[in-house]
Amino acid sequence: MEFRPGPTLVTSLFAALVWSVSTPCAIGQFLPPEIRYEGRRIASIDYQPESQPYTRTNLERLNPVKPGDVFAIEAISTAIETLFDSGRFEDVSVDAALTATGEVNLTFRTVPAWFIGGVAVAGATDPPSDGQLTTAAKLELGQSFTEDYLIEATQSILSSLRNNGLYRATVEPRFSYDPLTQQVQIQFQINAGKRARFVDPVFTGESKRTPASLFRATHWQRVWGLISAKHLTEQRLANGLERIRFSFQKNDFLMARVKLEGLRYLPEANRVEPTVNVYGGPRIRVRATGAKLSAGKLRQLVPIYQERTVDRDLLVEGNRNIEKYFQTQGYFDAAVDFNNPTNPGDAEQTIEYSIERGLRYKLVHLEIDGNQYFDDQTIAERMSVRTAT
Repeated sequence: MEFRPGPTLVTSLFAALVWSVSTPCAIGQFLPPEIRYEGRRIASIDYQPESQPYTRTNLERLNPVKPGDVFAIEAISTAIETLFDSGRFEDVSVDAALTATGEVNLTFRTVPAWFIGGVAVAGATDPPSDGQLTTAAKLELGQSFTEDYLIEATQSILSSLRNNGLYRATVEPRFSYDPLTQQVQIQFQINAGKRARFVDPVFTGESKRTPASLFRATHWQRVWGLISAKHLTEQRLANGLERIRFSFQKNDFLMARVKLEGLRYLPEANRVEPTVNVYGGPRIRVRATGAKLSAGKLRQLVPIYQERTVDRDLLVEGNRNIEKYFQTQGYFDAAVDFNNPTNPGDAEQTIEYSIERGLRYKLVHLEIDGNQYFDDQTIAERMSVRTAT
């Protein structure tokens, strides 16, 4: 009979018994398996196949069941569990056969576990590069090699290829096994096929711009749009979306949002149709009152321009930056406040920073004390403040 590990090891052994008695034995032939073998002396223990991850000596040391022991189902389950927990076997089962003298011969049948020794990619067409595809596989050296991991790795590579327009690509994994180290070298052979090109995108949302204008902003077209569009790559797709967003934001539509909703592959023509949702939002104007502050300086001090979005935290940070700017100009009592637009439906919104500079302080005396290595004049020349004249 054959014993295999299961969800509940001891009880499942009884449920998974498979008769494999090599020598007929009439006495007790029809008794339940646990009664036929329980209490009998174990005559011998063998291991199959002959090639094992451990030497025979180490296997015998690892196995808690020894020749001469009395057969007990609990001891057999422990032996299977011990071998399996070593991590070197994918499957362990035990065959038990009665001898002519009524003793038991045991055969431990093992399936070795395999571990990933290396991953490589061949035949890829950049982009993506071999290195990017190897990373996409997400297979780590020393990781257990299983069919599930292999399927996931193959699908991840195919996904990366399709994200770069290679919809006709195929992936064939090839293996090289080293029984001595139980390592498998995996090479993913890529047949890339032709890369798909863009077709005119579908634009949704509220942008108040024509589809042709938005398409031109992406730079997905070639030579004035008179010939077919460019090939799809992941980077080119992302750059195109960012260019649409920038085309709004450079004209002060700082709340513009651009989102890719999907890519529809047209297999007959090997083309890809993007669907892009565009929200233009209101034009945002920023101005300062109460003190002169150029538009360029406002763009530098108010971070909504760098972050390309508008929220209260960024406006508060801009408030602090303007105060610090005037304080560095000698207006130490400067105070700044701003209004926060509350109606997002307006076509244009104005953010106004109200500045009260106060009096400008003048430095009338500068005294340097405690210097031991340099004279006062040398230190004063290197300071950014000067006394007023």
